[in-house]
This record gives sequence, structure tokens and C-alpha cells, in this order.
Amino acid sequence: MNTIPVLLALLVAGGAFVQGVEFPLEYKKLSLSEAQACPGGYGMGGAIQKSLRSLVKSEPKPTSTGACYGTLFRPDGKRMVFRLDESKGDRHGFDQLIIDLNENGDLTDDPVIMAQGGQSRSIGPSYEQAFFGPMEAPAYHSVGPWRPVFYAQAFVYNRDQLYMNVPGNDYYGNLRCFSGWILETSVEVAGVKQKIAIKDGNCNFILGDQPKPSKIMRNPNDPGQWYLPVEDFVLRDRNQSGRFENDPIMAEAEGLSSVIYFGTKPFNLALSDDFKSVRIEPFTESTGQLKVNNEVTGLVLAHEIGPDKWEPVTPAVANGIGILPLGNYRLISAILSAKSALGETVAGQTDAVAEDTFKVDASQTTALKCGLPMELKVTCNKLTGPGRPEGGFMGAARSLFGGSSPVQTTMLNMTISIFGAGGEQYSRFYKNLTHLPNRLDSVAAPQFRILDAAGNTLAAGNFEFG
Repeated sequence: MNTIPVLLALLVAGGAFVQGVEFPLEYKKLSLSEAQACPGGYGMGGAIQKSLRSLVKSEPKPTSTGACYGTLFRPDGKRMVFRLDESKGDRHGFDQLIIDLNENGDLTDDPVIMAQGGQSRSIGPSYEQAFFGPMEAPAYHSVGPWRPVFYAQAFVYNRDQLYMNVPGNDYYGNLRCFSGWILETSVEVAGVKQKIAIKDGNCNFILGDQPKPSKIMRNPNDPGQWYLPVEDFVLRDRNQSGRFENDPIMAEAEGLSSVIYFGTKPFNLALSDDFKSVRIEPFTESTGQLKVNNEVTGLVLAHEIGPDKWEPVTPAVANGIGILPLGNYRLISAILSAKSALGETVAGQTDAVAEDTFKVDASQTTALKCGLPMELKVTCNKLTGPGRPEGGFMGAARSLFGGSSPVQTTMLNMTISIFGAGGEQYSRFYKNLTHLPNRLDSVAAPQFRILDAAGNTLAAGNFEFG
């Protein structure tokens, strides 16, 4: 790979030399295993249904009576219809995929993609999973001189019902398309040598999407929570392993932004118009300081760059201080880290944050309420209804609350919620593996016991994440 930087400018600012450097980008096509392991973005997805066949103008004759359809939506509002089929007929496995890549509703002029074999296929009594690709985007979706490549992963549920007309059921799984290409280079900035890459995280064949604020609603009555989805990513080989590694907190992927950090300092980052290079130069505008608790080791913020326009910023935090461009911000995500009594690294990550805007200016240090102290809320709901109780915890709960009738079931529904100092909620927790001290993995769900006044255990079990 050619990593010789091209000097763009050499300026004098306050007696100090400031230089902007352009690094050439190299196109890399990923194998399926590399694409699966690559951090940064979920891709583009759509539900699998039978009723959506009405969206297809023309198609090759399906082989299976269970052939199913779906749509993948692009940011410009256009949709790509897809079809899953079984080349060997009913109940032999969905191994054919056609995607309407040219967005004309006609599946006869698109390639038929066969599923990959081996361990990438799995079929159960009522479900199956298959991977397809690599597939090339149409030439008119090229990113500069580069042709996007992607893979598809199909999850099919309720497989038996696909061959029947079941009233009220028209959901049979989902199809996810994810990027199979990156643009990478090696940089040296502020004494930091690092391999980086640009990734199309939402697999929409566009680099540099402007993120659009949205609302997350978890139930029909939920008013919604403000959220800024990160569309594209900068990958960073922080541990110098030679590859971009995925872990639960995505330590080697951050949202593509006009601001990138090396050490504790912000720099400007810009892709060239032809996507052949990336320019990195010192941030010369005014900055302010953000103060957080020392246990906060990672932040993702939304920076307001215009009316209803925000971009993700991933500041470097050292000793509780981060340096930020001036302006308005919102918290997207926070990571807390600490050492346990056994010397393990334990980390918690926010899943929901308060919808608060704070301002960073040059005249004072802005304090962000986040992290400790944390509040643990436990809620319990007693539910009683007809039916035969289950064993285990259900049986214990029934005896505990007096539901002894074989036709009466009593259930205790318990929920734990963990909130930080700023009202942010934590629901994902990790610790490092003993055999891989530099890697984090999910922790086991917490256990519980219900005791009476005398200390006797009436019921025991464990919670579930979700």
C-alpha cells in the first residue's frame, strides 16, 4: 500500500508550523468472514413478507410455493425489492436471492445470487439462515472510482407457515445487507501511527451521509427518544493488530465526522471529492473543555452544525477532560470503565440517554453529568391469571403469592433499570476475558433470590438482558 503522504499546505500560525496532509485511499474487497468481523454499522435491512410480491412488476417464475419478498429502503426514498426462493423446491432451503439493484421493480434483469455453503448455512425445524454474495452495486452507484460490494444475510422464521396461508401473519424474518468493502490507508499524525479505513456503515452505496435525527419508540405509547444514527464509520487499528477488530463497545470504529482525534487533540478530516484520498489537518478554530467523571472512558456526542443538522463526534477523554469544538452538543453514548476487586476491567455502556443539549464555549469548562453516582431501580408487578403454572421460578412465585390452584397462575415480573448521574440508562455491561485481557465480552445476566423475613430462600433465578 502506498502510504506516502502528499503535503497540502504549510502555514504559520502563532509562530508554530501547521500542516495539512493528504493520504491516498486504497480499495479493499472483504471476504465474507472479514465483512462479518469488521466493526462499524449494521447495514441496511428489510422484513421478509409474502404480501410484498405485489410490488414486483416482473420476475422469474418461483420454484418454491414459499417464495417470499421484502424491500430495502434507500435514503433518497427509493426502494429495492428482493425475493428469496428455494432452487430445489419446497422445504429444501432458501438458497436463491434476487435484489432489484436497478430499482425498476423488474427482477428479470437482476442476477440470481446463490447462497454460500458450509457453515454459513443453518436450517432448523422452523427457521433458517443463509448468506449471499459478494454482490456488486450498479455502476451508477459507484463511489468515485470504487464499486461498492456487499453481502446479504437472510433470517427466515416461521418457515413452515410460508407454505400455508395463515391469516394475520405476514412476517417471516428479515434480510440484512452489509458492506463488503472499505477504503483504507495508513497515517501518521501527531506522533500516532495508525491504519484507518472509511466504511459505508449503512450499506447504501454512499460515503459521507448526513445523519438525520430520529426518534426511538419502544412501545405504541412511547413519545420517542431523540437519537442520532451513525451512518458511516472511520475504522481505526488502535491496538496495531493489522486488522480492524470488532468488540461489544466498537473500540475500533467511530462515526465518520469532520473531526477526528489523535492523542487528545482534535483534527479536521475530509474525504476528497473523488474519494481517492483523505485529508487530515490540525483543528485551528477555537475549542473548549468538557469535564466528565474519571470513570467515563468513552463518549460519542452529537455536535450541532446547523439547523436540525448534527454530526457524531468521538472525543478523546483523558483524566476526565475532553477538548471539543465550540457549540451545542447532545450525548449519544457513554462508556464507563473500572477495575473489579479481582483486577478485571468492567465496563458499562448507555442504551438510552436524556434529551438534553449542553453548550461548550471557550470561556469556561463545561461539566457533563454522566456516570457516577448510579441509581438502581427495581420494579415488581404481580400478575395473576388462569392457566397451569410452569416449574422453576414460576412455580416458586406461585407458591410465594398463594396461587395454589391448578387453574390459577401468579407471576412476579421484575425489572432492573440502572441510571447514571445525568439520567442516562445503562443496559449493556462487559468485562475482559481472562485469556484475552485486552478484549471485552458480555457479562452474564445478574442472579436474584427472594427471601422471607427469616432469611429463607423462596425463589431464585436470573434476569435476562433486553
